Amino acid sequence: MHPLLLGAVLNSTFTILTRLTEGVSTGSEGAYDVGPPAARLMSVPDLRRFTAAGAQGVLAAFEDLRQANVIPSAPDRTGHVDPLRGALDRAILGALGVGAGDTSVLLDRVYAGYARWRAAVEDVEDRVQANRRDLAASGRSRTEKPADLVARQLWDELSSEAAILPADALDPGEQTAAVSVARDWRPSDHEPMFDAGVIRAPNGTDTDLGSWHRARYAGALLRLGFDSPLLIPTDPAIAGQVVDRIEAEQKRLDGTALKLAKERIGATQAREVTDAVLRSWRHRCHDGGQRGAPNARR
Repeated sequence: MHPLLLGAVLNSTFTILTRLTEGVSTGSEGAYDVGPPAARLMSVPDLRRFTAAGAQGVLAAFEDLRQANVIPSAPDRTGHVDPLRGALDRAILGALGVGAGDTSVLLDRVYAGYARWRAAVEDVEDRVQANRRDLAASGRSRTEKPADLVARQLWDELSSEAAILPADALDPGEQTAAVSVARDWRPSDHEPMFDAGVIRAPNGTDTDLGSWHRARYAGALLRLGFDSPLLIPTDPAIAGQVVDRIEAEQKRLDGTALKLAKERIGATQAREVTDAVLRSWRHRCHDGGQRGAPNARR
């Protein structure tokens, strides 16, 4: 038996098909892994059943392929087949005793079936490539968590109506005083009976701002990410009004974002999404600065 007959069989379309049947898909590009266990299960045309004349025809078709020094591509999505591959496939079926008419019918079915598979793979790959381009254009990555994506989308929707505080709540000429406050200091939740305006300085000493509202204002700025020195209104009433607005805006954003997040990603991750939206809002407030903006939204 001529050794090139095995090479001819392994280069036929029939071997490609059984490779798809027994192999394991390894990606969206239609790559298939065929390890030893899968290779043992692959069925290929039995060259021991070739007729003598048929074997010569297979060798002749394979020689044409060798002389061309190419490996003909598999059928495309329309079922078109390279002439060298088609000739080899017809020769193999003829060597197995399949008549010319049946050979044509059988190959038409083989090529059409492969074309459907290839078209499906190419369509998936086209969508994958389009998604990658969209991700790249939007600055996202394939490793981005769904919660991060939803949070980004929600902030894009809510940011236009979100107040930038304290800048939006202060007149540009509002009188303020610079005060150094320890970064980890926070006011109590309720106004204390004594020393209501006392804050802690970075060096550990206490400073009396003279008003609970001014101390609250310092705590609000720290929560928004501002560092010392903090510019605190000298008027306690103004300080209290701005803090009330900051707290109200955070509560409004929290409720709106949480409701939308539950609708889009579910209750389990809604809190994570909402916290991310609030972080974006605090960053925006920080970028707005501590002083009143000329075009402040009152």
